[in-house]
Amino acid sequence: MALENKMPNTDYREFARILNQGKIHTLFQPIASLKNGQILGYEALSRGPEDSRFYRPDFLFEFAHRTGEVWKLDLLCREKAIENGRQFAGKQKLFINIDPLSIRDPDFQRGFTKQKLKQFQLDCSDIVMEITEKTAIEDYAAFNSMLNSYREQGYPIAIDDAGSGYSGLRTVAETRPEYIKIDMELVRNIDKDMLKLELLKSIRAFSSSAGIKLIAEGIETIDECRKLMEVGVDYGQGFWLGKPEREPKNIPEKIISIITRWHQSRDRIDKHHDVLRAKELVRQDEALSVKSTVKEARDLFSNNNHLQGIAVTQDNKPVGLVMRNRFDIQQNNADDPDSFLNKRICEVMKEQPMIIHDNMPVRELALMAVTRREEDIYDYILVTQEDKYMGIVSIASVLETMSLYI
Repeated sequence: MALENKMPNTDYREFARILNQGKIHTLFQPIASLKNGQILGYEALSRGPEDSRFYRPDFLFEFAHRTGEVWKLDLLCREKAIENGRQFAGKQKLFINIDPLSIRDPDFQRGFTKQKLKQFQLDCSDIVMEITEKTAIEDYAAFNSMLNSYREQGYPIAIDDAGSGYSGLRTVAETRPEYIKIDMELVRNIDKDMLKLELLKSIRAFSSSAGIKLIAEGIETIDECRKLMEVGVDYGQGFWLGKPEREPKNIPEKIISIITRWHQSRDRIDKHHDVLRAKELVRQDEALSVKSTVKEARDLFSNNNHLQGIAVTQDNKPVGLVMRNRFDIQQNNADDPDSFLNKRICEVMKEQPMIIHDNMPVRELALMAVTRREEDIYDYILVTQEDKYMGIVSIASVLETMSLYI
């Protein structure tokens, strides 16, 4: 029985006409490399008539589920996407949304035969099956068996909305896709939300070790894109890169320029970072001999307000450190101030401070500096050149230098 006869309602009649007359059109949104701005492919997004509320995909597919016609709608959307996607066959990939229930349907299987694709000059490798969890996957073994038959034919697999919940992560673990699409809710304000950023870094580490490419959805700002590039996300999709259009559009040259210039700048920084050594951060502060008195240290601090520490040397080799904060506490707690000032500096100095050679890479220096005990974290770092005292490096200069590479 026809749908319009079963459901004599305006919405149902219109939905029936959409199915019977094929009133679905396809929009194409670009998916671009976040390395060079080149287009990997386009996601096919299906819409109903523009003058109808069925234009909204959420309403369109929800209605199909309610009426039990989701497979028929999926088939129509796929046919339209494949038919229209032949214009970039062999050049870019076509991402087609697939409901897990549909993949077992005989109509689905007939629509994805090699013969069917050849009618539109498409190859299996041109089509990326993007698994969307509109319906829960209840039998992963059966689903994977069917999915693997398509993978063996050469179809790449993408998992949509990863990071949005447990089911999405399980689907990733079960299906081992070629692509993971990061949910736009995780991408939104990624440049401002440290918790989201750490979660994305974890997903990135997993995908990298598993050989899976990441696609970030819903990129809307340049700052979001920069943060995604910093993390190492492979591809991006969103209004900032390109809106869904009936005719596939290239990424604007301005956007490509932003992406390529960011990487060029980063490459220059990384090259410099690899050769940046501790000696380039050294401040050649005056040191005191172990034979010096505490009074000499006090005078040095009094005459240099910016000074937060003093290196102590013996035979021009660093052997100790006096930091202003500890020195002030010792001086204030002294029972006899005069006696305290007459002490040798070696009696109040901190022994075994952090001492490094001048050729140590700054990356290694930073790691050592920030993993010290909490009470030592702000201590000066003493630098030697051929075992002789050269100067100090402050934690502030280390952090300032490292901030250039974050």
